[in-house]
Amino acid sequence: MAGEFPAGLKILIVDDDRTCLLVLERMLRKFSYQVTKCQQAREALALLRQDKNRFDIVLCDLHMPDINGFELLQIIEVEMDLPVVMMSSDDGKGVVMKGIVHGACDYLVKPVRMEAIGLIWQHVVRKKNKRFSGEITRSLPLQRADNAVPAMDKRSLKYRKRTSEDED
Repeated sequence: MAGEFPAGLKILIVDDDRTCLLVLERMLRKFSYQVTKCQQAREALALLRQDKNRFDIVLCDLHMPDINGFELLQIIEVEMDLPVVMMSSDDGKGVVMKGIVHGACDYLVKPVRMEAIGLIWQHVVRKKNKRFSGEITRSLPLQRADNAVPAMDKRSLKYRKRTSEDED
C-alpha cells in the first residue's frame, strides 16, 4: 500500500512552540505525510495565499502571539476552504466548542496522540466529499440492497405508533 492515499497528504502545521512542531512533524512523517512547519500564523497565511492548492489540511495551535488560532481558522475557511484541525492544551468545553462552531473539523488536545494524527486524513476526505456530494449523489443510481428493510407505508407506521402508545 506504499505510495497510496493517505501517504503523501500535504499538511501545514502552525504552532509557536518549536518543540511541539518537531514532535508533530516526526509523528506525521511516520504516516508518510508531507509536512511544512510554521512558527507564526502570518507566515502560514502567506504560504497558504501563495498557492491555495499546496496543502490538503492545516493543523493549527489555538494560542499564538501574532494571530490566534480562531482568527486564522476563519481566514482559511473563507479564503481557502481547507479543513483545519485546532490544537491546544486547553481542553475546556467552551474552548473546544468555540473551535468547532468557528469551523474547525476537529480539536486535538495536547499532547496529541499518535492515533489522532493517523486519522486526520479522514477530514480531508470529508471536506472533499462535501464539495462534490451534489455531483456524486446525482450521478449514482439509487439501488435497493438485497437485505434492505422494506419501507413502511404511513398506515403501518400509525398502527405501530398507536399500538406502542396503548401498551404504555
